[in-house]
Amino acid sequence: MSFIAKFLISLCIGNSQDYITIDDELLYTAEKHKTLIKIIKEHVNEYYNAPIDRYTIALQCEMHPDYISKVFRSEEGITINKYIQIVRLEKARHLLLCSDKKIIEVAFDVGYENLATFYRHFVKHFKKSPQQIRKEQPNE
Repeated sequence: MSFIAKFLISLCIGNSQDYITIDDELLYTAEKHKTLIKIIKEHVNEYYNAPIDRYTIALQCEMHPDYISKVFRSEEGITINKYIQIVRLEKARHLLLCSDKKIIEVAFDVGYENLATFYRHFVKHFKKSPQQIRKEQPNE
């Protein structure tokens, strides 16, 4: 059984201990949280362009959405949905700088379903419009 499978099973069982045993190593609560954060981030980075939120991630992890949200926010200082938004916007910025795709295509490619929402989030995050970011592209 894989490390992740053992980890998820132990969390679902709800051991009353402050640690779980995996391959004769003690994995304390802080380490469990770090592992959960890593799993969440990997999932977001892989599926950022699909409809994804804390509920779909919780379903994938077989955990309660409130639990993973609480752990993520306490460890990272932002919500899961905010993290998803940041990942999408950074990917969009990269596409704008490295491709000739239209802005609407970029927005859809990174998981936004509404262009107005994409623009609003983009300008709020980068303090520049997608067009201004694209103009920063070095001429080759």
